[in-house]
Amino acid sequence: MRLLVISLLLASCGHTGKPPMQHHDCHDAIEGLITGKPERLRGLPSDCTAAHTKDLIDPTRSRVGVLGEPGTSYALHEIRQVNRGFAWLDNDRVALVEVEEPPRPLADYLAVLGTPEATLDYTHRDIVRPDSELVWPSRGIAIAASPEIKQIIRVAIFAPTTLDGYKRTLRYADVSRDE
Repeated sequence: MRLLVISLLLASCGHTGKPPMQHHDCHDAIEGLITGKPERLRGLPSDCTAAHTKDLIDPTRSRVGVLGEPGTSYALHEIRQVNRGFAWLDNDRVALVEVEEPPRPLADYLAVLGTPEATLDYTHRDIVRPDSELVWPSRGIAIAASPEIKQIIRVAIFAPTTLDGYKRTLRYADVSRDE
């Protein structure tokens, strides 16, 4: 009888027996990226929205940016916890999150990620750097690194896609675009 009363009291208080609500996978993926720890790196879930990232991105520090070819405009918001981190939003959906110049060397990332699914030329500061963009589109990860530059240029995460989808809508080129 006592057990029945306790069960009824818990039910009336709205307690479901489930653990407290955890962060959304979107929040966790972005946190994994900004820690700079390759073992925490993973792509974004497809349902990642600005609401899932409200404590990570600064909506007041934003501008318009372009990804993909021929070029898709996104709202580009700064990430609060890192010096050079950005979230690219398409309306309310987080399309891509990137961190520039993370502290770990490329070898650390490759030890965790393995061989990239694709290697592309990467344009950085209007200079094409051959085979400098390593992409795991099915995992939602891209890393730009070049032997001429001593550190990683950028690490980006996005919802898993095809290589063509990545190139068409998510690939970043650090070039002066004609407006």
